[in-house]
Amino acid sequence: MPVQWKNSRILAVTALIIVTAVWGSTFVLVKNAISLVPVMDYLWIRFLVAALAMIILRPLCLRKFTWRGVLRGIISGLFLGSAYIAQTFGLQTASATVSGFLTGMSVVLTPVIAWIVPRQNPNGFV
Repeated sequence: MPVQWKNSRILAVTALIIVTAVWGSTFVLVKNAISLVPVMDYLWIRFLVAALAMIILRPLCLRKFTWRGVLRGIISGLFLGSAYIAQTFGLQTASATVSGFLTGMSVVLTPVIAWIVPRQNPNGFV
């Protein structure tokens, strides 16, 4: 009987392992890149390429922006950008393994912090 890949736990676990390996390898690649290029130059180029790719692939989505959405995006972007800057500067002194571990811990700690600070009960849908 052939394996039904759509409902297969094997496929899910395999995909999770592949995604984790690719994600983890990016820390090594970034560490190597920032040994050749200054951190801020690297991040500027990285996010410029990402923004251009988004505009090229989905140009019509820009029409749906509102001033409120732009303001929220700027605020969110400042927080996210600060995190990327801190993480990338940290990669200059820490190993890629330590940086990846600390970044991965944010996934685990986010629901814990959400439970402690605003007293939200984390569940499977948060």
